[in-house]
Amino acid sequence: MLRNTLIAVLLLVIPTVIGAQSLDRYPPGTPVPVPRGQNQTGTLPVPRHSVGSVAVGDRAPDFELERATGGRQRLSELRGGWTALWFGAHLTDLPDACAIAKELEKDEVTFVVVAAERAGRLRGWLEKNPTTAMLLSDAACDIASEYGAFDAARGQPTCGLVVLDDQGIVRVAVVGHALPPGEAARMVQIAKTSL
Repeated sequence: MLRNTLIAVLLLVIPTVIGAQSLDRYPPGTPVPVPRGQNQTGTLPVPRHSVGSVAVGDRAPDFELERATGGRQRLSELRGGWTALWFGAHLTDLPDACAIAKELEKDEVTFVVVAAERAGRLRGWLEKNPTTAMLLSDAACDIASEYGAFDAARGQPTCGLVVLDDQGIVRVAVVGHALPPGEAARMVQIAKTSL
């Protein structure tokens, strides 16, 4: 009981602190400095949008990304059920993300991985590792940036978990902190049963 109370308090405090820090650092309309460097393809994915953030109680910004299984997926099409967005996932992070998805199956939560990978790479991984998680390609990190899951100083996505209710309202927003799979799943379950 004490642990659940502590997690509930953290759900309320962490998003407020994180959101306030990102707003102070990069106020709306201010260009975000992104260092240029090289990655595997020779270019650094630079988001087209400034680093934003989402706040608990706000409607989640809609987006459309390519699915690893083919086709495109709009976030708004998932309304009507609870959705958990997992940000910053590279191929090496996918096993943890899939463990969370498996744990959330019984709770009827759609688990969406917004991965900083190209759709073809995600498709190849998915062929070898079936999962119930919906894998979406955000290779340019535009959506991660819009949700505040992008570290402009390093020019790379960061971890993040954003939980949306059946109306698309943000109920949990923990961005910039890597959560162990068990804790992330538990946060989603507490948010869903608390509201």
